Amino acid sequence: MGCCGSRSWAKLPEECTGVQRAALLRWLRGGGGPPGPPCYFEELGKLDLREHFVYVTGIRGSNSEEESEREEEVFDTKAFGAFVTEVLPRLTNVTEMSLRGNLLCGRQPNVKLDKLALAMKTGSLPRCMTLDLSSNGLGLGTPAETTSVLESVLPRSLVCLNLSDNPLHLFTSDGWRTVANVAPQLQCLTLANAQLYRMDANGWEVLGTTLELFPALVELDLSANGLSGSEEMIARSVLPRLPRLEVLGFSRNNIGLN
Repeated sequence: MGCCGSRSWAKLPEECTGVQRAALLRWLRGGGGPPGPPCYFEELGKLDLREHFVYVTGIRGSNSEEESEREEEVFDTKAFGAFVTEVLPRLTNVTEMSLRGNLLCGRQPNVKLDKLALAMKTGSLPRCMTLDLSSNGLGLGTPAETTSVLESVLPRSLVCLNLSDNPLHLFTSDGWRTVANVAPQLQCLTLANAQLYRMDANGWEVLGTTLELFPALVELDLSANGLSGSEEMIARSVLPRLPRLEVLGFSRNNIGLN
């Protein structure tokens, strides 16, 4: 890949990795700008931007005895802005993208996602089939905000979606229905470590009703959710509602407990 001193950018392989990815991330961290992105994004099939739009900074505080310093994760508005305005519209062939761990729905989610939502509504990521939104605080906003975010940012072509490590017990039925309406063809859904045990006192029935919205699912991961129950409960509450299911991940739960 060409460096920033050249206007003749070399084509990238299908996936941006190693030195090429590092150069891209440096350019985003600088806020983008002339002479433009250091690659041909139109050639990419995969793009990994996990944990890129956050950085850790030291916050100095004080108490009566001595000064102290703590670390805080900060959302990188400049890098995210460059991604939305200069990169996203050119990802016309990307089929797989990761935005894991970017605090997209942490503090003030609307401020962060307005531009992304607008870009998605204008047809960005037309071929994206796999999207990783894990560890982004989905569910922390109001139900209306969460529903709006999901409706705006999920590509219509989605087949595989990773929502792990989000507080999904805070999702309302409208939120789940929005995912189902946007991506009715969803075949793979990963919900690991999403605090699903906190959904409701009648958790299994609520979970089963939620999953019923995704009849095309072939693979489902419910690992590490603190769910308690027997194989009979799984067979009664989950399996009949997912007629096409072939793979169910259920490790690190309290299986066998009633």
